[in-house]
Amino acid sequence: MTGTYVSAPPANPRPVGLLSVADVTDNGDEHVFFGGSVHEPEVCGLAHPISGACFDTSITVSYLVGETEDTISFVLQDEDENIVYTISVDGEEPLPFTAGQFDMSIPNTDEPASHDIVIAANGLPIFEGELTYPQAEDSLTYAQQIKQFDGYGVTSGKPFTLYKGVECYLNGGSNAERATRALELSEGNGIEQHFWTMVLAAGAEDVTPTPGTAVDMKIGLGLLEERAAATYAALPTMHMGLAVATVAYREGFIDKSGNSVTTISGAPVVVGSGYLGKSGPNGVVAGDNEAWVYISGPVAVRRGPVVVTEAPNYRQNLTRAIAERQYIATYDCVAYAVLVTI
Repeated sequence: MTGTYVSAPPANPRPVGLLSVADVTDNGDEHVFFGGSVHEPEVCGLAHPISGACFDTSITVSYLVGETEDTISFVLQDEDENIVYTISVDGEEPLPFTAGQFDMSIPNTDEPASHDIVIAANGLPIFEGELTYPQAEDSLTYAQQIKQFDGYGVTSGKPFTLYKGVECYLNGGSNAERATRALELSEGNGIEQHFWTMVLAAGAEDVTPTPGTAVDMKIGLGLLEERAAATYAALPTMHMGLAVATVAYREGFIDKSGNSVTTISGAPVVVGSGYLGKSGPNGVVAGDNEAWVYISGPVAVRRGPVVVTEAPNYRQNLTRAIAERQYIATYDCVAYAVLVTI
């Protein structure tokens, strides 16, 4: 190779990839790269509603014994017009229960029988009990709803390694620096490839209405946003490849301000050069003019130190250098996928 060496134009990392959105931790506890990382998400599920501060509604239950079947009559008094009640007996489908009398027939038995009763207000159980009949009359009075308690959940991640090797003539330059710089510029793409195929595709739930049949992009993105909002309390993160992002931006489905890309609800969007968009949950591959899009909880990326090894070959006047780095990439709580048309 002849000619005079001059300065090369600067190479800049992509500004809208996974590393621009994820919570990135550099050179933290190196023990995580032996057995993996575990953490408790800050938040996962949603708050649970209560249909009022207290309940003083009286439900009177009476029984009429017949030859072949018995009738249980439920009389609801002082109904709150903002509450929709349902009642279920012995695990059957809940039935609407409004003010006044509600009769339910149950097969007759010779001996006193018991039945499991569940009464719900606006979909939340407010009474769960066992009623035994025949008997003259039973009155139920409840004062509070059954409250739900959620665990924290656990997010775990496994380590993986990216490397970049270079080979060049011994010309006085530092191949270690070149290998390190090359890894720094390309690691975003490598992390995205691993995260898409080994993390998102492995753990996401497919919410495509008809599995295997792609939907219009605006419908698919809406489904992802809606599902995440119904199951996750904070802002989710959407993941899409360059082809999907180009169409989505042109159609106004996502917005870009500077180096920040968001959905219309404000959720950050990762436009990944390593997101090729073809691999989906359960090994389903997108067809021509189709692509997968994901939405997840917040993403964390842990990076170990860059380790560089050089090996000169003086006989051929060459030297090799390899830069390696370990990573862990995780998402919290939820992940959903939808197959869209491009």
